[in-house]
Amino acid sequence: MSSKLWLILLAAIIGCSKADIPLTPEEPTLLKIIAVDEDGVIVDSADVFINGSEVGKTPFNSQDVQPGLHTLRVSRNGFKVYSERVVVEKGEFYTIEAFLEKLPPDMGQLFVTSNLDSTIISIKDENNNIVSESTEKTLAIELSPGKYIVTGEKTGSPKVEQEAEIFPKNSTIINLELTPPNNSTPPTLQFVIQEDTVKLGQPVNLNWSTNGHQVIIDQSIGVRGPNGSEKHICQTAGLKVFTATAYNNDNLTTGFKDSVYILPADGKLPTLQFGIAQDSVVLGESISLNWATDGQSVIIDQGIGTRGPSGSESIQSSTTGMHIFTATAFSSENLAVQKKDSVYVKSAATPPTLDFSIEQDSVVVGESYSLNWASNGVQVIIDQSVGTRGPNGSEQIFSNATGLLVFTATAYSSENLTMQKKDSIYVKSQAIPPTLEFDVLEDSVEFGEPVFIQWQTNGFQVVIDQGVGLRGPFGTDEINFANPGKKVFTATAYGEGNLLTSKKDSIYVKEALLPPNPIMMLSASRKVTVNEVATISWQSQNADYIVVDYVTNPDRSSTQEVTFSTPGFRIVTATAFNQSGYTSASDTIEVVIPQVESVDDILVAANVVVRADQGEAGYISMNAASFEIKTAGKYKISAEVWYDSGDSQRNESYYIDVTGSFGASVLPQDSNAGVYKVIEDEAGTPHTSSKASGIFNLAEGTQSINVTHYAKIAGIYSGFLNGEITGPESVKILGFKVSYVGE
Repeated sequence: MSSKLWLILLAAIIGCSKADIPLTPEEPTLLKIIAVDEDGVIVDSADVFINGSEVGKTPFNSQDVQPGLHTLRVSRNGFKVYSERVVVEKGEFYTIEAFLEKLPPDMGQLFVTSNLDSTIISIKDENNNIVSESTEKTLAIELSPGKYIVTGEKTGSPKVEQEAEIFPKNSTIINLELTPPNNSTPPTLQFVIQEDTVKLGQPVNLNWSTNGHQVIIDQSIGVRGPNGSEKHICQTAGLKVFTATAYNNDNLTTGFKDSVYILPADGKLPTLQFGIAQDSVVLGESISLNWATDGQSVIIDQGIGTRGPSGSESIQSSTTGMHIFTATAFSSENLAVQKKDSVYVKSAATPPTLDFSIEQDSVVVGESYSLNWASNGVQVIIDQSVGTRGPNGSEQIFSNATGLLVFTATAYSSENLTMQKKDSIYVKSQAIPPTLEFDVLEDSVEFGEPVFIQWQTNGFQVVIDQGVGLRGPFGTDEINFANPGKKVFTATAYGEGNLLTSKKDSIYVKEALLPPNPIMMLSASRKVTVNEVATISWQSQNADYIVVDYVTNPDRSSTQEVTFSTPGFRIVTATAFNQSGYTSASDTIEVVIPQVESVDDILVAANVVVRADQGEAGYISMNAASFEIKTAGKYKISAEVWYDSGDSQRNESYYIDVTGSFGASVLPQDSNAGVYKVIEDEAGTPHTSSKASGIFNLAEGTQSINVTHYAKIAGIYSGFLNGEITGPESVKILGFKVSYVGE
């Protein structure tokens, strides 16, 4: 073909570039839908609906979804309905995660949709009381089981009405189909592309205006407001046809097309790699962006701005929902290419708060008493036949039987997390009950200090909870608590005829102070060859930030692989800092030329508490920590112990044993009390200390550490006693270090 004829054809193509003529075959549109619950567990066999029609079950895959705006709905018994409006474009691939929230056990959900915007959706109960009303196109509400009437009204359209029945742990779906008003007309729409032709990498300018409420534009642009303009960069050359669709409140539409011809670029388009490391994060966690281009710079939206040609960056998530990031790379000729990626930010579910109390300590049979509750959840369920109530309220209950009544209130959040509180009241007979004076002498104490109580009655005995038990008619006592928080005592005096009087008093046990300095544990590969991967592992607690040799921007607890190109000894130091100071730990890596085998130390996080005052239930913590042994041999196990009581408890002593994969117990080879090795209490103010807890001969496989309080064998091996064991004498272990010492 001659160059002149080619120019004539090119001119003809450019002159007709507004024609709706596809130059390449259409690619299929792929849609994938999966369902997950609040814990991230995949939920299979959930029903999938597109535009109100059932199309399959999760996991759902389809190539038949037509481009345009669609309403997606996913439902399954026991969960709330998931609903979302999505814009689908031809030739694109979409993956949608439907997050399903569990329904409370005694509640159901009513999910109502309307085909027209601005429809007034009303829900009435069997007594014709309105329980909810909305002008949104969808209405989702949790309801008690029963029958309800759903109505839809819109000016100019006939009213529609349907009956719905709600069942526990089920969702009932009602679709209201209203006839559009007779005077409804499709929206007006003006849509134009300013340029006829542009070079590849240069933006095209789009302009639109409608009297509808929104416009959807294809070519990966999406939903926009009724009026606007926008620059768009096409990624390939050729004729590009843009379709804009305007929507009004009655869901009527108007479409308009315009086109532009993208000429091949004179210069070379830059390459661009752009991605987000996570598919989803919890609100408040960091989002990691990574990019690389052979161009001069990259611009990232979402408020990030201009960056160098390659790099990575962590962004703190501040709002929930799907976040789409667009990166644009620019070459030296100002040619550009774009890439997008997305991440879903989930809300951090927390249990609801709950305050619940009974105003009276006791009443005479036939009198009323008051229940009071307040929660930031969605509902509260109270036992003793009270039932389901709103999140805040009070209620009068009439007593019809004597005795001690214990009420339990359970608050439910929208994520179906719960919080329980209990309170009690004694219902007395008409006879005169005994008098009772009962007091907790302090308002608050430090954790580890004793709590003093006193009582007096004209009855014959007093029963006090919180582990005090049966006492005479008058006296004093002291109690030690194993954990901080508000402690409520109930004293019950018994008189003649078994008549009772109860009194309550409370005290706040303050939180134990954390160690003033941070805690740092470090482990490194003992010996590696040149250019072989060495592992550095560390764990810290109570640290504001940390510094680890050979590691950039280390997390507070993690593992990092490093390599060294020359032989020699490398001293690795990890330091944890907070406002009180710093703590360092060091280890040594030997880098050698010949290949050697080594066994790395193992760090195991733990939160173990054993006590001396609760018998077998408190002596032993089975499976306190687990780890895997890949090389059989002798291992030294050290424990990071938190001596939180100072010298108020002097028998915070313990011993450990190890259970192997086949259930056999392994005892220490350096025992000092029969077959056990007792690690004695360490004097001083509250502090942490690393204590060597024994050498064990371990086989390959998974091992479990069992921690036992010294009180269990103190009667047989009393050589480690520091006076009489009288209180809780609690031992708290924060972690273990397992070190290989040979065959």
